[in-house]
Amino acid sequence: MTSDVTPPEDEAALVYGAYRSRLLNPEAIRAHAESRLSDIRASELSAYRLEGIVPQGPKRRGPWSSFDWVFTRPDGVLLVLSEWDFVADGGGVLALREDMNMSVRGHPARFQLRSTPSGKRVSELSWASRQKLYSLKVWDEVGPDAR
Repeated sequence: MTSDVTPPEDEAALVYGAYRSRLLNPEAIRAHAESRLSDIRASELSAYRLEGIVPQGPKRRGPWSSFDWVFTRPDGVLLVLSEWDFVADGGGVLALREDMNMSVRGHPARFQLRSTPSGKRVSELSWASRQKLYSLKVWDEVGPDAR
């Protein structure tokens, strides 16, 4: 017996496919942003290809206070840096000390390594500053390096 069911795509392909039609360049984002975009020029992300930024929130045309930066490494691996200005939205972040296993520039952080349903590894680092909540996902197994 044969099956017409095809296996689901890998999570990275699904994420990129969902973002592809909504990617904007930084200038278009800044024109309708409620908060400033993070400056990534001094980070290692600046060495990767910026595919674009996806604004998040209930309003399609802004103003936005949450963004997903979409990058690809030279080897094609997907990276997504999410930032949310919770202060601009009147929100807050609760972090449990027991869950934190790293720090990023003096801020408690959590590093996790998980597997997608297809068996690929995803590394995620999450932390909060006094203004924003950040999450960096890499669809690859990377070490918990503070960079």
